[in-house]
Amino acid sequence: MIRVICTLLILSGCSSETPKPIPKPIVAAPAEADTVVVDVDPVINIPLPDFSSIRDVQERKHLFFTFIYENIKPINQSILNDRERLITLNNKTKLNDDEIEWLSELAYNYRVISEKDNDKTKKQIMDELLVKVDVIPPALVLAQAASESGWGTSRFAKEANNYFGIWCWKKSCGIRPLRRQKNRYHRVRLFPEAKDSILYYTKLLNNKSSYSKLREIRAKLRKDGKPIVGEALLPGILLYSERGEAYTDEIAQLIRHNKLEEKYPAVL
Repeated sequence: MIRVICTLLILSGCSSETPKPIPKPIVAAPAEADTVVVDVDPVINIPLPDFSSIRDVQERKHLFFTFIYENIKPINQSILNDRERLITLNNKTKLNDDEIEWLSELAYNYRVISEKDNDKTKKQIMDELLVKVDVIPPALVLAQAASESGWGTSRFAKEANNYFGIWCWKKSCGIRPLRRQKNRYHRVRLFPEAKDSILYYTKLLNNKSSYSKLREIRAKLRKDGKPIVGEALLPGILLYSERGEAYTDEIAQLIRHNKLEEKYPAVL
C-alpha cells in the first residue's frame, strides 16, 4: 500500500517522501466473495414491513418495492458522491495529502489495487475506478430482490435478511439451504438487517469479476450519454443465476410488467 501511495504522490506532483501509512479498510475474504465491505456506509433507518402478513398482493408489492427503493436511493447517492469526487480529482494535475489518502483507500476497497498489485499509474487507477464506482439502477435492484426473496416472504429473507440469494462458504456465515444438493457446501449469507444485504449486493455487482460485463455496459452508456437503466444491464448478470438467460428473461419481465424503470428512476 505504501508503494501505491508513493506512486500517487509522485504522479500528483507532491513530495516523494515516505508518507504516513493509512489504515487498511475492511475487505471481505477472497475465498468467499470477490467483493468489498467498506467500513463507512450511508445511514439507512427504514422500518422493515412484515411482507408475509400482507394478504393483498398489490399492497405487498407496493410496500416491497417502496422498501427496497428507499434503501437503494441513499446507497446510490453515496456512490455518486464518490464518483463525482473521482471525476474532480481526475481533472487535477496535483493532489493534496487528503486527496491521495482518500483515493488510495477507495482504490483498495474496490480492489483496483492490492498489496500484490500496486504498480498501476494514477491514470490506470482512475480509469478502473470510474468503471466500478457507479450506480446500480433501482429497477434492476427491485426486480432481482423480488425474484430472489419471493417478495420478501422467503425463508432466507425472513431468517437471514438476505434479499438477493447471496451465498457464502463458511459454516458460521449463514444458514444452510434445505434442498442443497450433495457435494455442495454453500450457505445463504446471514445479514444483521435487510439493508445490509442491499448494500452488499451493490458491492457484488460493482466488484465481482463475474459482473465485469455489467460494468462495461454501464461505462459505455455513460460514455454515449445514455441513461443507465436496468434492462440495458441484464446481459451483465447472466452469471448471477445458474438458470442463465431464463433468469435474465424473468428479471426483464418483472421490470416491464411492474413498470419499474418509470416508477423508480435512478439518481444519476
